[in-house]
Amino acid sequence: MNKTVIEPNLVVINSYSMDNNTYIIFNQKEAVVIDPSFNGDDAIKQIHSDVKVVAVLLTHAHFDHCYDTAKIVEKWHCPVYIHEGDKTTYSTYRYDELANMKVKDFSKNIKWFNKSFSVGSFEFKVLHTPGHTPGSVVYIYKNWFFVGDTLFYNSYGRTDLGNSNPIDMIKSLKLLWSQLSENNLVLTGHNRWGLFKEIQRDNYMVQELLKK
Repeated sequence: MNKTVIEPNLVVINSYSMDNNTYIIFNQKEAVVIDPSFNGDDAIKQIHSDVKVVAVLLTHAHFDHCYDTAKIVEKWHCPVYIHEGDKTTYSTYRYDELANMKVKDFSKNIKWFNKSFSVGSFEFKVLHTPGHTPGSVVYIYKNWFFVGDTLFYNSYGRTDLGNSNPIDMIKSLKLLWSQLSENNLVLTGHNRWGLFKEIQRDNYMVQELLKK
């Protein structure tokens, strides 16, 4: 396990297998888990026994972002928020043939949504950012942007998959760029995260894409 306390109420756990980032946000006696990939057990260990997980949030429904969701749901019986645009993604991409991995079903706990929402003591603004998948989203809490696979530190999410769309990705990145300020923390679905001013400086792939 590779755990980092980014800020006092924000923890990231990185999964070595596919370099996924799972985030835990704390607010007093409540917590939210974002994209519990292959490190559900490690995430559970970070949450004190008197803290309740009130929701799991998925930035999109690919198997590597939700693989251990069922472990969180079984312990806290919480809802799982997925944008309604990813209904097909959830049903199609729960199994990965190359990795021979199948996501345990948690469909009874899914709460499909299409707008910003509050859960427990948390209020999230949501940007719908299709491109990598039809239902990809960015969750905004405080000055933290949980961008999933829409944006990486040095690149952006793949658009050559079955239900991805490169034109939508350009539109989504332009929308995201318009919402970000230089000191916003951009929390990516894989690998390195950073401040927006750093990503603006270093992400040449997105710089070129936004010229289109």
